[in-house]
Amino acid sequence: MTARRPVRIGLVLLAIVLTTAACRTAPVQNVVAPLAPAPGARLTMNDVAQAIWRAGNRLGWQIETVSPGALRGTLKVRQHVAVVAITHDTSTVRINYQDSKNLRYDGQEIHRRYNQWVQNLERAIQAELAGAGKK
Repeated sequence: MTARRPVRIGLVLLAIVLTTAACRTAPVQNVVAPLAPAPGARLTMNDVAQAIWRAGNRLGWQIETVSPGALRGTLKVRQHVAVVAITHDTSTVRINYQDSKNLRYDGQEIHRRYNQWVQNLERAIQAELAGAGKK
């Protein structure tokens, strides 16, 4: 019976390690959010694009224009890289996973920090828009 005890302990330790590693990932969360400008504001496409640029740059994202209403955001944190496609009109912004490096992306799940970074970007865009488009 004593020979089985080390095996059981080993299996328990393995289960703990696997559970802990799995906790570092979460399903990729793409964002589709209605824009919330200041009351009475009428946003233009340029207002929204500028708000995305300012919000992204403030948080360390590199933002580049792909086409009107479409931008790409890249965030580099130490050895990690997240790339998102940001599309918008005057009423909605969408932030979708595009690519990553060292974030354990497996086709469905990714390092949980990725989702926090994207949520922070969406909140920062909303904050920028709260003062934009006043006419």
